[in-house]
Amino acid sequence: MIHPRRIGLPRCKAECLCCQTADIALRTMLISEGIYLSDRLGREVTAEEAIASSQTTAVQV
Repeated sequence: MIHPRRIGLPRCKAECLCCQTADIALRTMLISEGIYLSDRLGREVTAEEAIASSQTTAVQV
């Protein structure tokens, strides 16, 4: 992967691209979680329902 700073983007622009990528990834995970929950429940679900039913897989350190 090419880092934004290596292709000559200013520092603030490079940081914004990284932030956008993380935000897109989190939103994609939320959508995926909602799809699985909707299938399991057999109905449409809201983003709040998907968030509430989500279980963390984070490792405690």
